[in-house]
Amino acid sequence: MQERNRHINRIHKILETANIKLSSVVTDIVGKSARQMLEALIAGESDPAQLAKLARGRMRPKIAQLQQALQGHFEPHHRFLLKETLAHLDFRKPRVGQLEQEVAERLSPFEKSLALLMTIPGISRRSATILLSELGTDMAAFPSAAHLASWVGLCPGSHLSAGKRRHGKPTKGNRYLRSVLTQIAWVLTHMSDNYLSAQFRHLRPRLGEKKAVVAVAHSVLVIVYQVLAKQEPYQDLGPDSFRRQDKEQQARRFVRQLETLGYRVELAPQEEVTPSFFPCIPSVPTLSLLTALLRDRGDSVCLREGQNSIFEGISLGTSGEFSPSDSRAWVEKQAENAAIGLVQCGIVSRYRRSGHQRHRWQSSL
Repeated sequence: MQERNRHINRIHKILETANIKLSSVVTDIVGKSARQMLEALIAGESDPAQLAKLARGRMRPKIAQLQQALQGHFEPHHRFLLKETLAHLDFRKPRVGQLEQEVAERLSPFEKSLALLMTIPGISRRSATILLSELGTDMAAFPSAAHLASWVGLCPGSHLSAGKRRHGKPTKGNRYLRSVLTQIAWVLTHMSDNYLSAQFRHLRPRLGEKKAVVAVAHSVLVIVYQVLAKQEPYQDLGPDSFRRQDKEQQARRFVRQLETLGYRVELAPQEEVTPSFFPCIPSVPTLSLLTALLRDRGDSVCLREGQNSIFEGISLGTSGEFSPSDSRAWVEKQAENAAIGLVQCGIVSRYRRSGHQRHRWQSSL
């Protein structure tokens, strides 16, 4: 696969030297549409309009962009180099299939280990094959996961001089394993339903994207070690593992973020906060205040029979037991949604909103 990628990169370079920007429009330079355009260039076709007409399927709407990208200076030596590179690529294509078939036959006794590795998020069969071929199935060669990480080169190096730590640059280790583990980590950055993807988002603000990817690759290697050593499938901790570990730390971080936005935050335990009317059934003081809010701004609230006695004498600021914060935005939001909560609780039989587009509170709230 690496050799194939080298030939594809050579094709990109040949086109760039001819000032043809086909890769800026086409995702796969050796796909069906792009391959036909390359064959036409080798045959001597240089008209961008004729070359763009070779586009197929989803490439058809991009004909105008293709015409601009195919305007270049394709010389005879470019044709020769492109023809030879495509010939090498075509020669290796069937060889890759034969090698994959041979690898699959030799890995047949290790299907159980492959299946265990594929329980780890982000690991495909090809990645599991590379891991198994480089590591084997017997983890007794490594006393611990830390020894394995050091051998692979996915841990900080040790450089001490005169009792001072100079830097923690990782060792070279096994470049094949380090490469595939890094690719797995990049795949995990696009996920959001597992512990490893949550670890990346947890570390990225502090370490940066690339260092966070290396840290996730190290975690994947540790998990691979444990899975192969214990011969047990991977059990994910869940995407909310970091939030469960330290709620106080999360709360402090969220408070700091709100304070930077200009808000003043006061925290209180959940059981001490008056329950909201939605979706749970509200308390009587909550209903009393919300109904008074609606009536005070001119809305019409008709209560069911037998409910009037609950709200007798209730008006803004007289609910006693219920004392919300001083925020007018909070009051307006509760008033806007109060009718929904009252109707769902079966207390209000009919509700008609007033014609006011915007209500200005004149009370102490």
